[in-house]
Amino acid sequence: MIISAAGALNTPIFPKLEGMDTFLGEQFHSSRWQDDVDLRGKRVAIVGNGSSGIQVVPNIVGLEGIRVTQFFRSPGYFTPKVRRSLAARDQS
Repeated sequence: MIISAAGALNTPIFPKLEGMDTFLGEQFHSSRWQDDVDLRGKRVAIVGNGSSGIQVVPNIVGLEGIRVTQFFRSPGYFTPKVRRSLAARDQS
């Protein structure tokens, strides 16, 4: 089995936000993550709560001195994780 996770959403799409073109801080899309940017002690804004937001936010909130603000239009919807053995066979 081969599972591709590249998807059609690998091209960054930036929101049209007033002042974005004159902002002097670092800006980058999660699909083009910049490891050389030290986020410790910074105020960080995350725009969006899709799969990238779900992956990024939990991994940066614990950095020393970081302040994270996340902006999104609507909340994400999640279902509880069902834990069952993959070896179990459904007999129904």
